[in-house]
Amino acid sequence: MGGSISALVIDPAAPDTLYAGTLGGGVFKSTDGGVNWSPVNAGLTTNMVEALAINPATPTTLYAGTESGVFKSRDGGERWSPANAGLTVPYVSVLAIDPAEPETLYVGIYDGGVFRTTNGGGNWRAVNSGLTNMQVAALVINPSTTSILYAAIFDGVFKSPDGGESWSPANTGVITGMVNALVIDPTKPTTLYAGTLNSHVFKSTDGGETWTSANIGLTSTQVAALALDPATPTTLYAGTYGQGALRSTDGGATWFAINDGLGDAAQVVALAIDPAKPNTLYAGAYTGVYKSTDGGDTWSPTNSG
Repeated sequence: MGGSISALVIDPAAPDTLYAGTLGGGVFKSTDGGVNWSPVNAGLTTNMVEALAINPATPTTLYAGTESGVFKSRDGGERWSPANAGLTVPYVSVLAIDPAEPETLYVGIYDGGVFRTTNGGGNWRAVNSGLTNMQVAALVINPSTTSILYAAIFDGVFKSPDGGESWSPANTGVITGMVNALVIDPTKPTTLYAGTLNSHVFKSTDGGETWTSANIGLTSTQVAALALDPATPTTLYAGTYGQGALRSTDGGATWFAINDGLGDAAQVVALAIDPAKPNTLYAGAYTGVYKSTDGGDTWSPTNSG
């Protein structure tokens, strides 16, 4: 596999199919649970892929966020075409798809804020009113009320109640700094977790109004990725710079390192959980993709191709 892993997504209808975005090798696809991979880059004009998103209703439709904007595939990654009309800043750092209206997507842009499309990437417009910092590192959508969004930026967390039309800080209790990862509890969407690059993990149970530290067992302050078990939302995983992967089974109250088999992969920057078998998860690192079938207790590299 070419380059560092930057993004991982799983086909919700066929979880043995997954895609990896890389910084240097474009997009790779596996149809056998990560055993074998092949590049799927036809039409991509850059090999620097920062983000991936998959349409939950039509999983053969994917989007790739790159340094050259958004690319769209309608055939499971076999062919890609630009989907950039209206994007005034091309460097896309994150993608989020509205689960209720999959033609509506949001992108976070380095130094460009948030853009929205309502026609599957046909055209985009900026939705940045109230954002004080335009460097967006993560976006999550409330699955019950999809007009509610949260953005992680280098000033903390911001919240929008109206599909991005307006934003306001949602940072009480969060140490101001570089928030790099966000996840939302699908069963209790007022519960969120934020991973930062200087202050570990924070948790909110009131939709971002207030936050508290959730750090016992975390020694690495730099949290790069968060993932939440869809079947047991009190179980979540963190990928870090320096401490590898960690797991919490009590909603972030305590964390334990789960690095058996990760070897030198101390820098885990992407995580994905099989929705059908939540004990199966994948970790993207600078050294490739790793797979666990026992909830992170043990890992093995899965990089053939």
